[in-house]
Amino acid sequence: MPERVLLPKVIERAIAAHKPLLEHRGVKVVLDGPIDTVVESNLAQLDMVFSNLILNSLDAFTDRTTPT
Repeated sequence: MPERVLLPKVIERAIAAHKPLLEHRGVKVVLDGPIDTVVESNLAQLDMVFSNLILNSLDAFTDRTTPT
């Protein structure tokens, strides 16, 4: 069921869930954008989308000296 979701909070929660892995790999996460963006979506599916984006980004940062 779609619901109103504050998008930055979903993103922050996904980052927090992967914080140990991000820190272990030395990845610095920088958030930039509006803090009040609301979308109509399924919260569980959005959580999965941002989790997958973070994990895929970690794979892409393998050879970087300062991954941000």
